[in-house]
Amino acid sequence: MACNERVVWLPITLVVPFLLLVTQGAIFLQISHEYQLIALLALLAGLGFGGTMVRPQVHAVLPRFRFKLAGEPVTLALIVIIFSVRLLAAIGVQLMPESAGGIGCASAAIGAFIAGSFLGRALFLTSTMRKKRI
Repeated sequence: MACNERVVWLPITLVVPFLLLVTQGAIFLQISHEYQLIALLALLAGLGFGGTMVRPQVHAVLPRFRFKLAGEPVTLALIVIIFSVRLLAAIGVQLMPESAGGIGCASAAIGAFIAGSFLGRALFLTSTMRKKRI
């Protein structure tokens, strides 16, 4: 299913990064300031990675803010990674509460990178829509 060609509505591509950033905000506020800087840098790195390296292949721009995209497994892989990291972070904090800061930093950095990747992909689609002017 993830590798089939699909038609996507542009606002939906902006909802996923927004939801990920909102959920990352809760983790972001619980870690120290030094770790927050690392998470912010990971967000910026993910933004560049998603906008350049793993951007979706647009086959056609359709009317009413829709795209025909090529099938690719990157979206599914990113979602699976973020849920796996959060599960492992929760287990790690329960097993080793003394290292909660480092585990929280790693979880926040990886989550911010993935949220930035989704945001970079959405911004790429937005810029493609502006170039086509439909």
